[in-house]
Formats: sequence, C-alpha cells, structure tokens
Amino acid sequence: MKLAGRIVTLVLLFIALASQPGLAADFPAPRGYVNDFASLLSDSTARQLEEQLALLEEDTTAEVAVVTVGSLDGASIEQYASDLFAAWDIGKKEKNNGVLFLVAFTDHKVRIEVGYGLEPVITDGRTGRILDKEVIPYFKNSDYDQGVRNGLAALESLIREGTPPTIAEDRKSVV
Repeated sequence: MKLAGRIVTLVLLFIALASQPGLAADFPAPRGYVNDFASLLSDSTARQLEEQLALLEEDTTAEVAVVTVGSLDGASIEQYASDLFAAWDIGKKEKNNGVLFLVAFTDHKVRIEVGYGLEPVITDGRTGRILDKEVIPYFKNSDYDQGVRNGLAALESLIREGTPPTIAEDRKSVV
C-alpha cells in the first residue's frame, strides 16, 4: 500500500511540475542569436547584433543569445531565464559557455544568465553593473536598441578578454 501511495505522489508531483509557467514546451524555437519576440529592436539593430554575435562565437566559441518576450507569464525572471537557457542549450555543451540576455517587456525585467563555464569571468557583480550602468538607463528612456547594444558590447568585451574580476572589483559589488 505504501508503494501505491508513493507512485500517486510521484505522478502528482510530475503533473504539478509540468504545469508550471516557463517550462521548455512553452518556449518558441530560437531563430538565431537575436530573438526579438516582443518586437523591441529595430531591424537594423537586430541584423547588426546577429552578425556581431555570430562573429563572437566564431572567434571564441561562446554563444550569446538575446531574447525579448512580452511577458514572463507569471514566472520569475530567474526561473524563466534558467528554463529557457536549458531548453535552448545555449553554449557549447562541453564548455557550458553560453550567455542569455533576456528582456521581459511588460514585466519590466531584464536578466543576464551565464553558463558555468563563463561564470569566473562574467560574475553576478559584473552582470549587475552592466545592467545598472549600460542597459537600464536606456530602457527607462525606451531606447531598447542602445540598451541591448551596450549590454552586449560589455559582455563581448568580458568574453574576449577572459579576465576574472580583481579583488577590488569584487569588493565593489558587495558595497
């Protein structure tokens, strides 16, 4: 009888997990490096970024994806980004060197999700500073093109340099 109870519990748990917002089945298929599902970027910016990110991957093997969505559909930005990152397999599997730049328009949320292989270089402190200084000020003025361009330029610089933050830089993120 205990076995039947465990099976029922597992089935119910699976059903509950499968019905959560932001799961892989809900994500559209990627169309390239730039996936502007919320139509926030101009065509010229999207094309330029697509070329820039293709060259970055060619030069470094790092894969960076830009995704804009209208809404997170009730999910947290952290969960949505994590689920999308995994569903799309961003980055080389053996290097785990992907980066997701996610913008949720109606939720007014933005996140940079980083694969484990790049975390020594693109730390939480660095992503926070990129968002605070290079992205959000432009988003507040509805200049999504410039905010995304600035954010990607900063990420590309970190990826190409490959240098972890100094102790002094890490201390700035704590203060």
